Amino acid sequence: MKILSIGNSFSDDATAFLHQMAASAGAPVHTVNLFIGGCSLERHWDNALHGTDTYQKQVDTVRDGGQIALQDALRAETWDVVTLQQCSAQSVDFGTYQPYLDNLTAFVKTHAPGAEIVLHETWAYADGSARLAEAGYASHAAMFADVAQAYEQARAALGGCRMIPCGEVVARMAADGYVMHRDGFHASIPLGRYVLAMVWLASLLAVKPKQITWRPDGLTRDEAAQVQGYVAGVLKQG
Repeated sequence: MKILSIGNSFSDDATAFLHQMAASAGAPVHTVNLFIGGCSLERHWDNALHGTDTYQKQVDTVRDGGQIALQDALRAETWDVVTLQQCSAQSVDFGTYQPYLDNLTAFVKTHAPGAEIVLHETWAYADGSARLAEAGYASHAAMFADVAQAYEQARAALGGCRMIPCGEVVARMAADGYVMHRDGFHASIPLGRYVLAMVWLASLLAVKPKQITWRPDGLTRDEAAQVQGYVAGVLKQG
């Protein structure tokens, strides 16, 4: 499967372990992440509108140093999936998604007409973090409730498209005491990134979590099995 992510550091986190895990399950993937740190849907649309070639290409997680415009990236390959997401700071407010989400969707359909557009649900900030307080929330759970609502509105706006529920899995595991963040907002390494990649595989390729045998250094077999349980539970997979 070929996946193009119109994202930022959160899609970087989500795809960091994706290739090793996919290969272990016999479902290899090819990904390109279009990286601009903290990039919002509004900025993505502005880049599309003006043909701005400021995206750093991360090809199968490797930053090759190349810069590319969104239109050129969409036309470069025959993509199976194109993912869209809001930046974390604006993810709680659906008002910040539009009209940019609709505009980007139309842009993708024009330049990659065969690709399925999928939403990548991002996650809330860590309990006790400065970022959470700055966002005006007292808890991860409270922030994620707004994130989830906004993404559901976005999904409805796109006609009920598929969504990768990373935020939901992170929220469930954070509530049970797992350390899901490394700096208050990015995914922890290795656990957080392992979780995200498993959600992507299970969502996009219907890979059952128990089929994934690869695990990163620093993650035990028991921890990997626990993650499999959470992801299978959210996605209702065996």
